[in-house]
Amino acid sequence: MAYISSNSWLKAKYGESTRSFFSSKHTPRVLLEVGKDVFDSAIVDSSILVVQEGHEAAADCIALDMDSLDDSKEFPPNPTRFGSLYHGGTKPWVPLSPIERGIMDKMQAVGVPLREWDISIYYGVKTGYNAAFVVDGATRSALVEQDPRSEELLKPILRGRDIRPYRAQWAGLWLLDVHNGFGDTPPVDVAAYPAIRRHLDAHWEAIARRQDQGSTPYNLRNCAYHEEFTREKIVWIELVDRGRFAFDNTGIFVEATAFMMTGRSLQYLCAVLNSSLTRWFLSRSAPTSGMGVLRWKKAYIRELPVPAPSKTLLDSAIELVESASKNMILKASVMGQIDQKVDDLVCMAYGLSERERMSVFQSVQVL
Repeated sequence: MAYISSNSWLKAKYGESTRSFFSSKHTPRVLLEVGKDVFDSAIVDSSILVVQEGHEAAADCIALDMDSLDDSKEFPPNPTRFGSLYHGGTKPWVPLSPIERGIMDKMQAVGVPLREWDISIYYGVKTGYNAAFVVDGATRSALVEQDPRSEELLKPILRGRDIRPYRAQWAGLWLLDVHNGFGDTPPVDVAAYPAIRRHLDAHWEAIARRQDQGSTPYNLRNCAYHEEFTREKIVWIELVDRGRFAFDNTGIFVEATAFMMTGRSLQYLCAVLNSSLTRWFLSRSAPTSGMGVLRWKKAYIRELPVPAPSKTLLDSAIELVESASKNMILKASVMGQIDQKVDDLVCMAYGLSERERMSVFQSVQVL
């Protein structure tokens, strides 16, 4: 059977049962990821899979991701360009060249998946209606002027678009933190904040209809990890070509278009997550948006194998992250130098050879 479809099922969670079926019941022979440029009517990344009926455990599957080619694409591609399929049951199916297979094997051997680290990953605040619960500086000033107590509930908040590698640039927006209670803290009684209540009453029709509400339409949905927002954390956005992971120790909140990570060794992890090697790994193990943009979702980030740092490695990573995050506006040349140092540091942590490093850097340049 030759099957042409979008390529999302090769890596997405919903494709696990299909991948398992082909791996355990039949024999994948050829996998070709062709991208968006072969079929004129297809606007998503496409793939071609050839499967043989019946299971042959020792059989190889040749595979190629045409986006990994750094020269002009020919179709069908020359058979000498094919590598092998990196797969195993429900795991993501990834076409890898021999050198890429070696890199993946090293990462898996040296690193420990992030899901086993002492970290937690959360969604940002889901208000259900940002127009009412996220306000600008002028609205904040008016609310505080009308009722000074309003300041207790106004918290600075980041959107996903405000986040860059290593640092975030706050856009002056504020969250009305009318939470629904957490721990021993009871829900916010909005009646005690008349200015905020009047503001929300102006949006009553919309906030009363939303599903993301607490015990009253004035309250935000339940959030068991509310206190985590005030701790040191890494914040990032999902749909971007390059990872945008910023370290934050200011206690700023993030809204639903961003994720956050709390726990230990955060500055070291921030360096690893912003590296070219992590970008390469995600491009080989996580599905895209369907339009070719990487998806930096929790489910895929958790599978990144990260080596435990030595003290020297940890200190160097902290220094680089602090250098990159201390200034909101850095010259491109300075940022490029930091990126290069981070990439060198991370590749060294995984024990990659110079040839393997060059393969990674060349691959991410064509993403």
